[in-house]
Amino acid sequence: MRRARLLGSLLVLTTTLGCDGTLGVDAEEGIDEAAGAGRRAAASLQAQETARVCETGGLGLRQRTGPGLGYGILRVMPEGAATTILEGAGGWYRNRWNGLTGWSFGDFLCPAAAANEPAPAPNEPAPAPAPPAPSSGKVSLQTIVGGPYTLSQGYGPSSFYGGYGYCHSYGHWPTGQNVHCAVDVAIARGTPLYAGAGAKVIAAGGTPWFKDDLNPGAGELRLRLADGTEVIYGHTASVEVALGATVAAGQRIGTSGSAGTGAHLHLEVRVPGNCTLGLCTVDPVSFFGP
Repeated sequence: MRRARLLGSLLVLTTTLGCDGTLGVDAEEGIDEAAGAGRRAAASLQAQETARVCETGGLGLRQRTGPGLGYGILRVMPEGAATTILEGAGGWYRNRWNGLTGWSFGDFLCPAAAANEPAPAPNEPAPAPAPPAPSSGKVSLQTIVGGPYTLSQGYGPSSFYGGYGYCHSYGHWPTGQNVHCAVDVAIARGTPLYAGAGAKVIAAGGTPWFKDDLNPGAGELRLRLADGTEVIYGHTASVEVALGATVAAGQRIGTSGSAGTGAHLHLEVRVPGNCTLGLCTVDPVSFFGP
């Protein structure tokens, strides 16, 4: 036991300290496990069972180097993330998420089969359920967001606070023109999101781009279709699929979040083409259909 604790301490030093001596994971990130202790009866999870991060209020759940609050923080799993249980000890579970292993507090892990949909906010109607979708091909934008929608900002020339400079690398817009190379779909935070086509997950939150205002572990969710087309779901509040996973058209993949102008989904489609970076944006409404 003494040797195991020593190895755990060494792991904290090598995984949580950067070259400048600062913590690699901010101790403020993720739900405070101590505050949540005893909040509900923790589920009894079995080895090799899939569980989901739940009831963290969008803060996410920490993976630590050992089973207790005294161990170092390795990373934060976003709300809704699916993780594989390896073993349990005193209400803590060693689990594997996106190929990375650590210990997490069981009060914030729910069996995947029993994980409930987030409840709608008071006086806010529940999102409409997504209609049935095929397992291949593309689905409509209405299917992607689970029901009727409005656009808070469309695709193309824009006057919005100086424009989006990166868009010029993904199109042939006139020099100096402000453009918005995506659509912003005005939907409530927490609205379920669905895959627009069968694809591979190439970004599953935590990137520097398309961040969510409240959950740094989510943000950018990016899919790559078989022909090389990339679909970006920006400002997500939670990501429910793992990096490298294959998803089917119409499969639930996360929930919408908020950034800047408020609650919305930034949906961007980049198809292979002769633009600067080899991909050119197209109007998502035209690509998927309304």
